[in-house]
Amino acid sequence: MVITYHGAGHFKIQSGDFTVAVDPTRRIKADIIIRLNSEKGEKDDEAEGFLISHPGEYEVKETRVSGRANIYIIEMEDMRVVLAGQHAENTGEISSPDVLIAPADSKTAELGRQLKPSILAVSAENKDIKSFLKELGREAETLDKLTFKKKDLTPEAMKAVVLKA
Repeated sequence: MVITYHGAGHFKIQSGDFTVAVDPTRRIKADIIIRLNSEKGEKDDEAEGFLISHPGEYEVKETRVSGRANIYIIEMEDMRVVLAGQHAENTGEISSPDVLIAPADSKTAELGRQLKPSILAVSAENKDIKSFLKELGREAETLDKLTFKKKDLTPEAMKAVVLKA
């Protein structure tokens, strides 16, 4: 699995030829396009892919997506990736994510401590990333892209990653 950040909240998650785009800022071709932090993008009418912008249960090419209250869970490659939008809270419905992708804020630090994902990935856009990491209680590796496989994950030791555009 490969996770990249393209700026302005746009993440791309790839597994082989399968792509999930989160809050894309330009026209993009993806198997699934998720609107996490916005109801509708300017180019959604031209989007090439299955558009998800409301809570619910979805399945596209053996990839399952569950959305509820500003949080989406993607199940692919035998892994659980949780996307948390601004001010997202765990209502007790989320457990054992392999990866948590979220903005670098105090709610994300709290979610990270609650959910204990193997990888917590945030964007480098937050100017206050140092205070976020201090609140999280972790050091972080800054990367252009995050590449991993299920066997690389260690649930007992959360790894923090800052993705830059």
